Amino acid sequence: MRSVTSAMLVALMVGACAGAAPVAEMSRAERAISAAQEVGAEDQPASTIYLLLAREAYTKARERLAVGDTEGARRLLLRAEADAELALTVARESSVRDAAERTLEEASHLGVSCVDQGRAEAREARRAR
Repeated sequence: MRSVTSAMLVALMVGACAGAAPVAEMSRAERAISAAQEVGAEDQPASTIYLLLAREAYTKARERLAVGDTEGARRLLLRAEADAELALTVARESSVRDAAERTLEEASHLGVSCVDQGRAEAREARRAR
């Protein structure tokens, strides 16, 4: 009887370890989602979908945890983290692209202004002769 009780206790402990809440995965997913929000992923059309997918996977993971499906929750949390990181990357890329386009536009205007100024100076020089 004692050996059966010991065996059951060991089985419960192993099961408890295997079924432990995926705290590290949850923390990483939360941080990734927060980081994506901080860079404005929800304001960028290209990254919004990935942030929505990350939130959805995170919510489903919490639901899986509530019913004791820790392995399903773990997989969903990994997906949430990956989607949030993708949202972060796409949002940053969009921001950099927008900044580059603004810089090119400003440079273009400066170039036109410089050309116009050069032409005006050349006309003045011809008139002064």
